[in-house]
Amino acid sequence: MKKVKYWVLAAVVFIGGWICGAVCSSHQFKSISLAPFYSSSLNEVATDAIALHKGESMKVLKRKTAALPSLARTYYEAFSSSMPKGKARYSCLWQVERFYEISGEEIPKGLMEVFDSIPERPESSCEKQQQKAETSKKRKL
Repeated sequence: MKKVKYWVLAAVVFIGGWICGAVCSSHQFKSISLAPFYSSSLNEVATDAIALHKGESMKVLKRKTAALPSLARTYYEAFSSSMPKGKARYSCLWQVERFYEISGEEIPKGLMEVFDSIPERPESSCEKQQQKAETSKKRKL
């Protein structure tokens, strides 16, 4: 009977330690991994807000445009394969691709390889509405 109590106590201590470790790891993940992400995002938004307030919109546009190729390539190589399949995996890459479509800027060679390897971007709801509006205008004429 003492052996059973000993093993039950050992199992409870083990499970308790495992749960404590999981909780502590989760907290550390938030502190170490997520905090710098939010910090850099907040810093980026504040920097842009300052520049836009000063009337330096072209400076912001140039900085953002220059950062897109390396950020998109890094995301694709580091994270896209580990994300669940579906729109979430490709949505930010589709948005970068859309930027190049709208701006008319030449797509960098490294990004062209990325865009060629992902599924075609579905139409956005705004694009669908525009097509409906154009179709209805044509019908009226």
